[in-house]
Amino acid sequence: RILNRVNMTTETDTRSKFKPNSLAARQLVYILLFSSLITLVSASLQIFLEYRTDLDLVTDQVRQIEEGHLKSLTSSLWKLDDNQIQVQLNDALSLRDIIYLEIREGDDLLHSAGSLAGAVSIIQTRYEMVFEADGESTAIGTLTVASSLDGTNRRLMGRIFYILTTQTIKTFLVSLFILFLIHRLVTRHLVSLAGQIREFRMEKGVNTVCLDRKKTLPTQGDELDSLVRSFNTMQQQIINDLRKQKEQSQRIRDNEEKYRLLVETS
Repeated sequence: RILNRVNMTTETDTRSKFKPNSLAARQLVYILLFSSLITLVSASLQIFLEYRTDLDLVTDQVRQIEEGHLKSLTSSLWKLDDNQIQVQLNDALSLRDIIYLEIREGDDLLHSAGSLAGAVSIIQTRYEMVFEADGESTAIGTLTVASSLDGTNRRLMGRIFYILTTQTIKTFLVSLFILFLIHRLVTRHLVSLAGQIREFRMEKGVNTVCLDRKKTLPTQGDELDSLVRSFNTMQQQIINDLRKQKEQSQRIRDNEEKYRLLVETS
């Protein structure tokens, strides 16, 4: 009988537990708001880290030219080996974000490779070309390397949708799991307890409130078990007090009746 009442009450309260003022509805709103905030923060951080990583790759490409081409280009320029210079410039131009290289002597353009046409975001790095021979250093020109950030921005824009989508899905699934745990462990039992307590009637005697769940630790209880025990103890005490009051009232009435009979017979 108790289990049937619990099931009926649970079904009734389940239909209304998602009202705007219900605990479940507020939990859902708070979790979704917090999840959205976490998604925006984590996605923004990941996008920033992706951008910084791509910028570091562009810097590494320029450093590769400095470490792998600058010395040989300086030597070829000293020897006036134009073919070798052009080959090396074209080889450096094959790096992903390098779009233009030039060698100048003062204001005179000596050699170039690539083009700046159409580029929007450009970083230019200049290196002095110093030839060393017999302990002497001679400045013979300037190497300018132009790297474009257009590819970095384009790749980042392509990843923003992916990052936002994956972060949103991941955070949403975690939020649903948290909400499910709260409902499974707490909310549904509170709804059941509220239904059982609402049907409590003094004239029916002791109506033991119980939780419809399996106990993993039979010798211990959690906060819900403590709540159930407290209510059952309270209703037992109330019923005992009412019984004592009834007995006391009955004794008073019996004594009054005896006294009345005694007065009449006297």
